[in-house]
Amino acid sequence: MTPDSNNDAAATSPAPGDWRDLELYNTHGELNGATIRFGGASSNPALHFNNSDGYVDVKVDSSAYDGLYVYNSSNLTIENSEFTGNARYGINTYSVDTLQILNSIIQGNGSHGVYLQYSNAKMRGNTIINNTGYGIDNHYVSTLNLGNNDVNDKGENTIKNNDNGNYQLYNNTPNEINAYFNDWGYNTAAEIDAHIYDDNEDASKGEVHFDPWWVATDKFLSLKVYLEGPFNGTDMDIALKDGGYVPIMQPYNPALPYYDNSNPVWLYTGTESVVNIPDNVVDWVVVQLRDADSPANASSATIIDTQAAFLLKDGSVVGLDGVSALQSVPASNVTNNLYVVIYHRNHLGIMSKNALVENGGVFSYDFTTGPDKVYGGINGYKEMLAGKWGMVAGDGDGSGIVGNTDETSVWKIDLGTSGYLGGDFDLNGFGQNTDETNYWKVNLNAGGQVPGKSTGGAYKSQVPR
Repeated sequence: MTPDSNNDAAATSPAPGDWRDLELYNTHGELNGATIRFGGASSNPALHFNNSDGYVDVKVDSSAYDGLYVYNSSNLTIENSEFTGNARYGINTYSVDTLQILNSIIQGNGSHGVYLQYSNAKMRGNTIINNTGYGIDNHYVSTLNLGNNDVNDKGENTIKNNDNGNYQLYNNTPNEINAYFNDWGYNTAAEIDAHIYDDNEDASKGEVHFDPWWVATDKFLSLKVYLEGPFNGTDMDIALKDGGYVPIMQPYNPALPYYDNSNPVWLYTGTESVVNIPDNVVDWVVVQLRDADSPANASSATIIDTQAAFLLKDGSVVGLDGVSALQSVPASNVTNNLYVVIYHRNHLGIMSKNALVENGGVFSYDFTTGPDKVYGGINGYKEMLAGKWGMVAGDGDGSGIVGNTDETSVWKIDLGTSGYLGGDFDLNGFGQNTDETNYWKVNLNAGGQVPGKSTGGAYKSQVPR
């Protein structure tokens, strides 16, 4: 039996405009995982933030008007959301002081995907495709940032196939727009520029800076690595996950100084986050790709991509859903050889000794099989069990070496406490004596390694600076 979806006492199928809107007025609101469908009656948006701020993780579709309208808001974050098949705009904003649109899909709407008016917006990791109007219409002195020319703050938005193949971004303001590292659906600067409305079309409008751009790829990374601390002889323990200590925001952008260190080697300003920590997660890691002619020359100046990811108990490094392989950069973006770096917050970072080789769209690399897989070998890497190699525990302050400060400034501070701790070298959620005796002391003196380290003293990360 077909339900009565609009309360008119007749059996009907759901349709746009069956009801008006969900409105938040003069408040702070958080919507997590909501699905809002078939609203928009009487020219109202299906979801309306009216003089309200907050956080949105929703799916809004089939509205007879806008999917979301935000009016006079001080701060709103839209994340992991979908706005599809709405009759007018996917997202419409007016006078929003701080707007973030992150990792969302805005697709197949009847006018512009995103319409900005008198608003200040930052957009990262979104898919904005197949909208009848412009992908993004930046209007009425709005400011918009679609990505900076910084590998730690790239746009990674896909903005294509909008406006019947005409303008993907329409900048109707005098303000310049940073729009680096986005996929526009075209392969040359001239093609991309022809599909962006800016000062080239009207000298009174601000320039859109889009080069370098990014081309979406089906190339993926399949990586395997162990951490010494949680390694149990077979795989790794997930005590941090079980204890509820793993944060939902990537943890590599902490308040500084971090345990008296103002510049941890793994510092990363990305905004990756999840609603819930997936199953089998050991911890967050940072994955970095470098383009160089040799591993010795793969310094930080050669970084072409950085992302936060999850490390699973079997050693797999995966995306934020806890299952998917990490996306790699396109092969066309690699001039020389591709090397991968893995960082963890209290283990020494490592880099592949060998260049990654693509096979069937996948760059695979298994660090766990021996020291020959890691640049610098046993000076910054160790055998935990016969044939099982892993990242060295004990670098609590992220300095890149197992040193005295890892005891005095980290382990002693965390001793006797619980939580997400730099001094918890075995990652069980507790600061204990065993973190010092089983990991820090051993690795400070570089004991237990057969064959012995080629240099004396403590283990040190061999990742080129």
